[in-house]
Amino acid sequence: MSTDSKPPVSEPHAFRKRKGRYSHWNWAPLLALACAAVATFYPVPTTFDVSAVSDRVGYVVSERTAPVKWTIQKANLNTGWDDSAEEITNGTFQPGGDIDIHFERIGHGDLIIDCHAHDTSGSVGIVDLDGHERVLPNRALFRLHVPLPNENAIYPLAGHITIGDVVKPLSPDPSPGILHGGTVTPIGHTVFSNSRYEVGSTSLEPGDEFTVDPGGDSKALGFISIDDRPSMNVTYRQIGRAGQVSRYGGTGFDIEIPLISRIEHDSVLQGFWAVFIFITGLRILGPKKRGSAE
Repeated sequence: MSTDSKPPVSEPHAFRKRKGRYSHWNWAPLLALACAAVATFYPVPTTFDVSAVSDRVGYVVSERTAPVKWTIQKANLNTGWDDSAEEITNGTFQPGGDIDIHFERIGHGDLIIDCHAHDTSGSVGIVDLDGHERVLPNRALFRLHVPLPNENAIYPLAGHITIGDVVKPLSPDPSPGILHGGTVTPIGHTVFSNSRYEVGSTSLEPGDEFTVDPGGDSKALGFISIDDRPSMNVTYRQIGRAGQVSRYGGTGFDIEIPLISRIEHDSVLQGFWAVFIFITGLRILGPKKRGSAE
């Protein structure tokens, strides 16, 4: 009994070997591209190095903020909403958590530290006068006299910081506190490593307001220096996604590290893209070399 069926034709041994050997190149470039893309767009924070001279500094203390303590000398203290003030010769003040603090010093005037608790039944912190501690109510205002010549006062900060205040065209205050000038230098964090790199600085102009992650919970570490120079000298570093400059007469702008700058300064990202280019090159040149060999 005859049949027309033919036996299956098997692939040549050399072709099967070559096919199995090079089949992995079909997905290798895609895998390398995916790794490079993930590394490039992986959310990496930025450290903003800020140095400025300002009449106003906003400071938000959360429950997770590291505690700080300030020396209070030659000051008047108003507690609650009472207009009566008590004199402080020498003491300390430790801010509590979940409060807003506003520093203000215009020119060579007194330094004002205005504290408000977010909770009306809360406390702004603890004041220690001559060894006697006292819990303050939900609002307290310190008015400190300026240091004597060749003296200075340092106020460490650990929390969310905002410097300056945008000039308002209809402000009733004839001498509002403003930022007089400063610089912001973004410091990039390399992906998957502890290396850092600096990108070009941005100048802050008079009347600007600068904050990192507005409405966010980014933390800063720094200090305010008060001496015989006018206003306040502020230095701090704050980690966040983007810094925002608000400017009178404009919409303001963001300060962040561009993607091209990340790739240019981040050796880890450069390595990922180099691997992708290398594998892609082999994938393209491989068939050409095999064809010429045949």
